[in-house]
Amino acid sequence: MKTKISIVLMAFVLFSISTAKAQQKEVKTTAHKHVEKVMYVCPMHADIKSEKPGTCSICKMDLKKMELKTDSTKMKHKLMKQPVYSCPMHADIKSNKPANCSKCGMKLVLKKETKDTDQKK
Repeated sequence: MKTKISIVLMAFVLFSISTAKAQQKEVKTTAHKHVEKVMYVCPMHADIKSEKPGTCSICKMDLKKMELKTDSTKMKHKLMKQPVYSCPMHADIKSNKPANCSKCGMKLVLKKETKDTDQKK
């Protein structure tokens, strides 16, 4: 009797494992390649754009190459990296250089960089 119960139990376990394994789906990962797009733009007419080199249809100037980075998520622009000085008493007074507050005359303090705290929703 014990052997019959153990055989039935083993069959049940094997059946359960095989059906559970059959339910697992393969997760396919696809690698995203971030390529730089190249656009050609007229220096005089910003609305004239092309994916190929050529001439502007309005002024006949050669289109200038402009590279667009599609994966630029970090601050890489010089203006975004500039230090910000602010008044400790008046948060609306800001400057890119050390100076004095125009309202109270206090010295502006360098604001420390914060990661994603300004962009909270």
